[in-house]
Amino acid sequence: MIPRRLLAWAAVDWGRWYMRDPQLAVVTCRDRVLLVGAGGRRAVDGVDGPAVSAALQQLTAPTPGQSLAADGLEAVLDAVAEVGGLLDGSSAEPLEQARNRALTTSPGYHFAPGPPQCERLVVGLTGTVISGLMAPILLSLGYSGFHRELDVICTDAALRFVQPELFEYYGIRTWTDPFTRKPGLPVPHILLGKSADVLAVMPATAASLSRLARGGCEDLLSLVAAATEAPVVLGPTMNTAMWDHRPVRRNVDQLRADGFYVVEPTFFFEAAELVHNVAPACGMLGTFWGGPALFMATVAAVLDDWRTSLPQTGG
Repeated sequence: MIPRRLLAWAAVDWGRWYMRDPQLAVVTCRDRVLLVGAGGRRAVDGVDGPAVSAALQQLTAPTPGQSLAADGLEAVLDAVAEVGGLLDGSSAEPLEQARNRALTTSPGYHFAPGPPQCERLVVGLTGTVISGLMAPILLSLGYSGFHRELDVICTDAALRFVQPELFEYYGIRTWTDPFTRKPGLPVPHILLGKSADVLAVMPATAASLSRLARGGCEDLLSLVAAATEAPVVLGPTMNTAMWDHRPVRRNVDQLRADGFYVVEPTFFFEAAELVHNVAPACGMLGTFWGGPALFMATVAAVLDDWRTSLPQTGG
């Protein structure tokens, strides 16, 4: 059993190894960090979001303390450590075992009814292969009663990976065209934007992040984001090279500074490399290893944070 403990960097043994806990979601917004897991949630203010994001990327693999010290990450990692976001071990092996457990025991569905957390949840799917893995989350949401109304928006690129009819067959209202009219929703982006309690763009591609960062109203999803005053949660999902691309990071930094909530990516495999038995890399939807339950807990944490701590911010 790997010890999981709150750490203060003054007490860190640089001879030990550290890794991000794959069972936790880390959300950054402005100078605030939310950490969400099965044991609850915590928040820390006054942190450097981009620096925390960079540290989390390095810590998707077991990392020696000496390397962290050499990279000058101590000042930002104490925020991650403060909220219990790090695992530590005397060697890399127990941390590798923790990562392997995540790879082999990820929960698929969460059919557990509960009290609604919001009136309307809008989920945006974008043009990544990971959108094709979102059905268990959306079906779990539909069953759980997390919301009173659920709307799914698929971008044109998302349609390469998902079939909206699948969700419609299960009673989940799905949108693909900004000019489509449905009963009670004659102008989709206005009514969805005004009525949404939260917009979750999860997964979010580099292209969708670019549109949102510059306020581009080019499809239904970006129109709703521009028309809403509700919190917008972004789950960047792309390969590591794209995530490290400076313009992409610049867009994410701008979105975070503008008050969007960014669910920091976790480890997975690059799509084209999955069949080649390569090592995991950073870039997967940050709630993936906790399944639909962690997705719901993360969105609920953002809603609560928005309502209590950042009522003046918006997407």
